[in-house]
Amino acid sequence: MEYSAGLTSKLFWLQESRKTAAYILEGLSKADIRKIAWEENIYQVKAEYRAYEVLNGTYRRVSTLPEAVLQAFITCDVETAKMLNLIAILMDSRLFFEFLHEVYDEKIRLGEKEITDWDLNVFFADKAMQSAQYTIDNANSASEKSKATKAVTKYTKQFAKMKKAIAHIANQRIEINPDDGVKVNYEKFQGVEVARGGKKALKIDLLAKIK
Repeated sequence: MEYSAGLTSKLFWLQESRKTAAYILEGLSKADIRKIAWEENIYQVKAEYRAYEVLNGTYRRVSTLPEAVLQAFITCDVETAKMLNLIAILMDSRLFFEFLHEVYDEKIRLGEKEITDWDLNVFFADKAMQSAQYTIDNANSASEKSKATKAVTKYTKQFAKMKKAIAHIANQRIEINPDDGVKVNYEKFQGVEVARGGKKALKIDLLAKIK
């Protein structure tokens, strides 16, 4: 499956999205909004290309929402608007949806409150691998396929290092005697060192703090 990282350049554009939604509710087409995007600088940007970039990004998002939701989006409080905007982004970006589903949701279920650089590296390396493999399977030219094949080789090596560290963590897990209870063995799960291929070992707490 091929992925796009276009979301990284679009940001969340909350107020801009609400403006676009308002114009849609007024009955304006995308072409109509485009005419005034730069002439009236409705998005308050410094360059013409930027005005069209904001329009394209926000229109694609909010146009997927039902009219009743659009109406709520432009009239509700900011916190509610943020949630509706997030929903629109999730509907538009498969990569962002999968990030929340595979990383953030997992963190919530485990009771963890922090997304680390490690989490991000593993997630994006995995998606890059999938995208490169998709290119190999669907390449139209030998050079395109060769480039993607080299990328897969690179990502495979990265994953090998990651899995080695993960395996190290797994080996450090200690069986807890139900009669002892978690608190008795708690300290054994804290500050476990993880080798990082020549770099300073990383210490990881395998259990959340006991309150």
